[in-house]
Amino acid sequence: MTTSRDPGHPDGGELVRHRPGRGDHPDPVAETAERPRDALGRFLPPGVAGVPPLELPTSLPPRAALAAAQHLLDTGHPFQAHEVLEAAWKSADDVERNLWRGLTQLAVGVTHLARGNVRGGVAVLGRASDNLAPYAEYPPHDVDVAGLRGWIADRVAAGTPVGRPPRLLR
Repeated sequence: MTTSRDPGHPDGGELVRHRPGRGDHPDPVAETAERPRDALGRFLPPGVAGVPPLELPTSLPPRAALAAAQHLLDTGHPFQAHEVLEAAWKSADDVERNLWRGLTQLAVGVTHLARGNVRGGVAVLGRASDNLAPYAEYPPHDVDVAGLRGWIADRVAAGTPVGRPPRLLR
């Protein structure tokens, strides 16, 4: 089995596994599917209890997705928040797709910062801010685009861990 980077992933490089002899088709969740994760999404050794996987509908209405993601951010689960926001991103229409992509990248950046990966967190947060920027004047769903971009700018300038979680809504 080999691994490669998935350029479509919000942090620009989630590792995906490939089975030998199957071309470039990723192994569908292979042996990692049942492996427990910690609150920051890192795999734990087999047999160690971790954070239960999210059990949400495949697509939540925007306000419900934002509320769920905010709760997860507030309770120290940014990796799970990213999963909620990524599902909304994948089901968003063309007009809002980059808003949800930016929100997903925000949660990924918070995850990296919380893991101590300041360089990676700052890079992903910069991309999040760029994706959120076009929505600043007329933010959909009461997303606090200006506040989020300010929060990101503070983190990027300081190069520091998260501190208080970002507020998604005005």
